[in-house]
Amino acid sequence: MYGLTETAIISTALEIPRAKLGEYDALSAVPIGQAVGSTGLLVLDKNRILCPTGVSGELFIAGHCISNGYLNDVEKTRDSFIPNPFRGEGIGGEHLYKTGDLVRRLENGDFMFYGRLDNQVKIRGYRIELGEIEKRLAKHKDIVEAFVLCRTKGGNQYIYAYFVSGAKPGIQALRDYLADFLPGYMIPAVFI
Repeated sequence: MYGLTETAIISTALEIPRAKLGEYDALSAVPIGQAVGSTGLLVLDKNRILCPTGVSGELFIAGHCISNGYLNDVEKTRDSFIPNPFRGEGIGGEHLYKTGDLVRRLENGDFMFYGRLDNQVKIRGYRIELGEIEKRLAKHKDIVEAFVLCRTKGGNQYIYAYFVSGAKPGIQALRDYLADFLPGYMIPAVFI
């Protein structure tokens, strides 16, 4: 099953016979199956034009299963929940949800997932937009420029924040500043 919180969790499903499970371990792409229920799946290019079967693009989800947006985040809602230009073509719902996932539709109607198109990562079960941390860090009065990435050390993933500053802010002061705006799981473990 494949799904996102913004789309009532489950959007696609694929039944894989036990005998075929090993075939998927070595794939760089992951089959995510077909839409469930009344969910609509569209693969669109960077100009939001429908991609033909077999061509990779970004997955957009349509239907009455998508949420109305992000609580208290008008900008992110505007960027992720776009008006549905395909309503007249039988794709339900007022909006499409822009997933940020790279997929392609196969001839049999299944979809293959290839990864993210942005710098979103998943650490200990939390989806994290590294760009959100960068933007917030860059707004600090002493920070001139910031760059955030995810690194693996000892089998665990950590958020690293690199920054250029005009003055030398204390690391604890930066953590406290970020904690005023971001949840704890988004606070970088390392500042450089």
